[in-house]
Order: sequence, then C-alpha cells, then structure tokens
Amino acid sequence: MPAPLEGPVSRYLNRRVSVPVARALARTPVTPNQVSLAAFAMALATVPLLAAGRNIEAGVLIQASSIVDGVDGDLARAKRMASPFGGLFDAVLDRYADVAIAGGLAWYARAHEDAPGALLAGAAAAVGFLAVSYSRARIEREAGAAATAEVLGVASRDVRLLALAAGAALGQAYIALLAIGLLSYATVAWRLWAFRAREGYARRVDAIIGVSPLTFLLASAVLTITPGPDMTLVARNTIAQGRGAGMQTAAGAIGGVSVHVLAAVAGLSAVLTSSAQAFAVVKVAGVAYLLYLGVRALLDSRHVSGDAFDRAPPRLVASPSSPVTQGFLSALLNPKLGVFFLTFLPQFVDPDRMPELSMLAHGAVFMVMGATWLTLWTLSLDRVGTTLRKASVRAWIERAAGAALIGMGVRLAFARR
Repeated sequence: MPAPLEGPVSRYLNRRVSVPVARALARTPVTPNQVSLAAFAMALATVPLLAAGRNIEAGVLIQASSIVDGVDGDLARAKRMASPFGGLFDAVLDRYADVAIAGGLAWYARAHEDAPGALLAGAAAAVGFLAVSYSRARIEREAGAAATAEVLGVASRDVRLLALAAGAALGQAYIALLAIGLLSYATVAWRLWAFRAREGYARRVDAIIGVSPLTFLLASAVLTITPGPDMTLVARNTIAQGRGAGMQTAAGAIGGVSVHVLAAVAGLSAVLTSSAQAFAVVKVAGVAYLLYLGVRALLDSRHVSGDAFDRAPPRLVASPSSPVTQGFLSALLNPKLGVFFLTFLPQFVDPDRMPELSMLAHGAVFMVMGATWLTLWTLSLDRVGTTLRKASVRAWIERAAGAALIGMGVRLAFARR
C-alpha cells in the first residue's frame, strides 16, 4: 500500500518499479540502509555527468535515484526492519542528494547553457528544496501525518526530481531550476497558509480545488501542448525576430485567453453558445485575422534576406503589427476558446460550493500552464535559431506558418458552436 504522504509521481510511476525490486531484494541480505546509500550514490554521480555535459545520462540517473529511494521504505516494510534511525538516515541523505543535484544542474546551466545567474538559481532552488522538506517535517511533528497529507502541496520530492530529470535530459537545466525552485517556495507558502487556516478555511480550499483536480491537470496539459494558432504565431515570430518577439506573442496569447476565462466566469461566454449571430460575428473577425496573418507571412517569405534578423528586437507596444497584439487578437477573436472554457471548466467545479471562484482558480492554473509551455517553446526555438534563421530556411518557415494560419482560419470558418 502506498504511504499517505507519497507524491503523485511516487504513487503512480515510481512504485511500479520500486515495489517489485523491493520484493526481490527481500530475499537477499541487502538492508534498507544500503539501498538508501545506493540512491544517494546515484544522485552524487549525476554531478560529474552534468559537469562533463552528459545531461541525458544525468537526467536518467536523477529519475533512477528517485525510484531507488522508494525501494528502501518498501524493503524495510517487507523485512520488518523499519526503524527511527533508518528514517532519519534516509532523510539526511535525501537532503544532501537534493543539494548535489541542484548544484550539478546549476553548473551545467552555467557551463553549457550560458545562463545568467545559473549558480544563484541553483543555490536558491536548493534552499527551496530544503524548505519544502523542513516544512513537511515540522507539520508532521505538530499535527501528524493526516494533517500533513492535507497540505502536502505539489512540490514533493518525487515531483521535483522528475521535473529536474526532464530538464537535464532536455538540456534545459536553468529553466528546470527556476521552475522547480519557484514551485518549492510556492509550496512552502501554501503549506504555511493552509496549515494556519486549516480549521477555519479547509472547506473553502476544497471548494476552490473542485472535483477531480488530477484529471483537470492532465487534461489541461494535453490541451496546452496541442498545436494551434498560438504555437504557430510564437514559432514564426521567434524565428523571425528573436526570443523577445516570441515572449511577447506568448504574453499576448495568454492575455487573450484571460479574457475568455473571465467571460466564462462571468457567464458572458454563454452568449456565444446561445446566440448564432454573436458566434458568427466573432468567428468572422477571427477568420479574417488569421487569414490576414497567414497571407502576410506568405508575402514576407518573398522578401527574406540573410540580414533580416539583424534589426533591433521589437519593443513591447500594442501597435497593430506588434507580436503582443498578434498573440492577443488571435486568441481573443477565436470564439471556440470562449465556448471551450464555458464547457470545460465547469466539469471540475462543484456547482454548490463557490463555483465562480473555483472556475477562476482553474482558469488561472490553465493560463499558468499555457504560459509555461509557450515560454519553453520559445526558448527551445531560440536555441536552434542560428540554423532556422538562415534566409532559405526562414523563407520556408514563413511559407509553412502562413499556410498553417490560413488553414486554421478556414477550419475556424466552418466551425460550429
């Protein structure tokens, strides 16, 4: 049986491996403390791998150490060898392992990603990891395991290590450190607030979380990474004008999405589902704008030159042709987004318990996931920008983006409520 304080990665992924391994080791002389040392050694081994630039192997080893770290507890229960010292020994080694992994990723980000402030980001992330572990230990000591499970948060160690492993394997150590570091501090703040308000506001928190939160997160993740006009525009502007333009396009798109979320919460999006005229008006505007962007991209492809990228990055202004305006209007003028949020968000909201606030919270989570994905998409494209910005390559990318935007406009033209 999974422990009540296990995170989702440990519960649904790691245990599929750790439990069979523990059962096999139960028939050997291996002890739980030896397994803890093995997990610690694996974590330490990621440091020289990252220093040598072997980030994929390091990423695999980080996740492997997370799985092995779960074996010791299963083995202790199987052999009836659980002890206070064993738990303390494992906890201490885990903290050292966390700091070592954060340090290795910071060194990789500094040496191989040329990331600004990489060592500072690593140190801040390591402090966040320690704060998450300390806050859990104190809450468990003060109120017991049941209360700790209620305020566990999302930055449990299994989640952190999986995210850091993915960041290492993808060569995005700096982004992984920043994201997981911020998530760690947010988790500590959440625990403090939730533990303090546990008795008086627990019902409100449950109402805001709504129903099936894990299903909501998984569905939102799938929908976020599904290609659409936002990803196409971000890709085109990043390749054509650099990282800044891509970030501005992403910010504009999230701004347009926020309008749809607020409209859904206020009930205004119901007009799009009940009025054929209103849906048609917004749809025509959206189709026209996508066709305009597509035709413009096709025309731009005829005038791409080798020095086209040498101009200054665009300023964050809301002119009709600016990247932020393009992102905002492409999202705002898509009536399918309004209908989507009006039908998607209520599925995860308890209609009898603060539905408006819960819908707003779910919409905010969706926007954060979208902003994170578009940011990673922009940074990934910018990393290979030297190749993509060659005149011949850019011309074909402009043509492909133009064709895609026109195709999306045509598809939207035939969309129904």
